[in-house]
Amino acid sequence: MKQAFCIDAEVTVNDSPEGFAGQAADAVLASIWRAPGPLRLISLSGGNTPFPVYRLLPAKLAKAGLAENCYWLQTDERLVAADDERSNQKAIRASLFADGLLPESHFYPVPSSRQAAAENRVADAYQKQLLGLPEQLRPPAPLDLIILGIGNDGHTASLFPKTDWQKESMHDFAVFEPASQPEARISMTYQRILQAREVLFLVSGGAKQPVVDEIFFNRECEYPAAVIARQRPTRWVLDASAISPHLRMLL
Repeated sequence: MKQAFCIDAEVTVNDSPEGFAGQAADAVLASIWRAPGPLRLISLSGGNTPFPVYRLLPAKLAKAGLAENCYWLQTDERLVAADDERSNQKAIRASLFADGLLPESHFYPVPSSRQAAAENRVADAYQKQLLGLPEQLRPPAPLDLIILGIGNDGHTASLFPKTDWQKESMHDFAVFEPASQPEARISMTYQRILQAREVLFLVSGGAKQPVVDEIFFNRECEYPAAVIARQRPTRWVLDASAISPHLRMLL
């Protein structure tokens, strides 16, 4: 960790905007290689940044002989229909599984639901669904890798500021209703994220510079992404546009 940082972070910087997805996909592949295996459990976040990465990943996994070894779940999801344009599940299927190189039967998506978030039935149903994973990967087995991003407000997964995002849950997932969002969300809990063997943040875009600086330099920052990053070692792939001149000097 750089002494000036308030988090324990291993950082990779991509200086070519068109090369970010490829470098990020290589970082994901490296994390999967490091997992003890033979089967690997990877949690996928949504958002605009990771989907180009997911499109490049299947060919890399197939070339490495790991296509059949990986099992996938969702870190978070909007409580919309599975075919809704805002569905992370839909975008994951259209990117990670589009070319048929990875077995789609290894993907365990959030059950589609429009029911009231207060009923919390989605979290219960997802927990039960994950019991269908191979025995060595079933909860409470640790994730081998969780891929996270950050929002302009410092949220990660669907853990948003100004919500009870650190609340305890009997499940690995909980339902949240952030006032800033048009629908409720299901998200992996803060506690479950911290248990992952590796946490990899993928961050791109100039609008993220202030948030990244807060996470790396402000020990009092209460963004969900910052709190997670202070609790454990993390890996980061950042494109050049997301890095301030201050951070650039220290990398």
